[in-house]
Amino acid sequence: MKSLSKDIPKSVLIGGGVVLTSVALGGLVIYQNSLKDDNNISQTNNIKNFKDGTYYAEGTFYVEALGKSESVGVTVTIKDGNIVSVETDQVEAGQKVANDYMQKFEDKIKTIVVGKSINEVDDQTIVTGSSLTSEGFQQAVENIRREAAL
Repeated sequence: MKSLSKDIPKSVLIGGGVVLTSVALGGLVIYQNSLKDDNNISQTNNIKNFKDGTYYAEGTFYVEALGKSESVGVTVTIKDGNIVSVETDQVEAGQKVANDYMQKFEDKIKTIVVGKSINEVDDQTIVTGSSLTSEGFQQAVENIRREAAL
């Protein structure tokens, strides 16, 4: 029987600096998602230990309908590698502003991430109807993950 695994690339670089690594096992292909920062240093979600504490970072996302980028500020408290609280804020010109839409996003994202490992927050963590804000949220959490890593 001919092995097909030699015909499958070990990794594929796709837009946005995302590397997909695949392994073929009896017809089953398993993908591992790995992010790369601007310095091309691999940033994976496989970090095991995090410093307990409260961390803040911002993420941006582009709103085509408005023709501009917006920012979300994310405050995460980590205890034993798990998210115990999360807060989000709309950020405009470096200032936090009240926003009903952002409060609704925060209410939803809390139900998804609180109690989970910070490693479980990834590109699959999307609030329906708020996918653009989710993109900024994920970016902020990636920065927090790097800052909190032991």
